[in-house]
Amino acid sequence: MICGKKPVKETGYIFREFLTSQRFNNIYSELCSSFNSAQFFMFEKPDCIILLVPEEIIQSNSDFEPSIRSLKESLKDQFDGIGISTMVSKNAIRQGYFQAIKALALSRHSRGYDAIYYSELGVLKYFFDNSNNLDVTPLMQNYREYVLPILEYDEKHGTELLITLETYIRCSSSTSAICESLFIHKNTLYSRLSKISQLINQDLSDSDTLFNANLALKVKMLIDSGILKV
Repeated sequence: MICGKKPVKETGYIFREFLTSQRFNNIYSELCSSFNSAQFFMFEKPDCIILLVPEEIIQSNSDFEPSIRSLKESLKDQFDGIGISTMVSKNAIRQGYFQAIKALALSRHSRGYDAIYYSELGVLKYFFDNSNNLDVTPLMQNYREYVLPILEYDEKHGTELLITLETYIRCSSSTSAICESLFIHKNTLYSRLSKISQLINQDLSDSDTLFNANLALKVKMLIDSGILKV
């Protein structure tokens, strides 16, 4: 877990280091209470706080929300998001660190600095540059090609093509499952799918098309949550 924080500006006080250390101890104490344990490691860097949490604590405290709230309250205006890696072995701590850094990069762009879990990134985890920041260029291009034409058509004509596409992907192209989920007749479904194909100029039966459409929908999720800006 990595908690981002905005660096404190130089105060010029000779006791600045002591005050920073005291604050660090206060945060540590708060986390001890939320984890109900002191068996974890905490390191401070200028722009983040790194937490290494053992499996035993995770198993007994599957909900990270109390700890996340504690960090938010302790850092206040300095709080700058949280990224949480998957559970990794001792030999893969470096891998877990970079996972959390990537998740933190997204958290820092969300409206409420929401905690982002690396395990929830899906295919987005492959779109980071060498600095572990999200490379938005190919993602936005994908969004413009596979979602934006449908979204604009829905807004203009009051149709439900985008939700039809989402359901089509979620139900693995099963006609009966899609119609049952959307409460529509199969002829209506076929008509909608035909229009979607026409708008994006792609064949929905093609696996590459479905992959790109699914990725574009995930990008839309980032845009809706405020993580990405159009």
